[in-house]
Amino acid sequence: MSESVSEAGTAPTQIRIHSHSAASFRRMLEFLYSNSIADLAGCGARQVMALLQLANEYMLHPLRALCEHAAADLVSLDSVGGFLLLSSRSSEEGDESSGVLWRSCVQFVCEHREQL
Repeated sequence: MSESVSEAGTAPTQIRIHSHSAASFRRMLEFLYSNSIADLAGCGARQVMALLQLANEYMLHPLRALCEHAAADLVSLDSVGGFLLLSSRSSEEGDESSGVLWRSCVQFVCEHREQL
């Protein structure tokens, strides 16, 4: 993500964030300003994973809880590993909100163990 910010009388400053997409970072900022994300229900598994990574990186526990609830409905053969990893990481930090996503992943693995 690269944004130019210009204040009166100063040269433009660029802020570069290489480890995350601009869309994910904008959603995180939307959450910080409004305590919600308008299009979260329309996000796919990869987008929710990216938001979970941002929430973990910046220690935004309310954002993590919101994303984990959304992610619980997105668990699939393609996403269960990533979501399980992110939910495990959350629980290691002592956050109980990860239980929803972790339980959803474990249930999915049990139901689809032959396909995994």
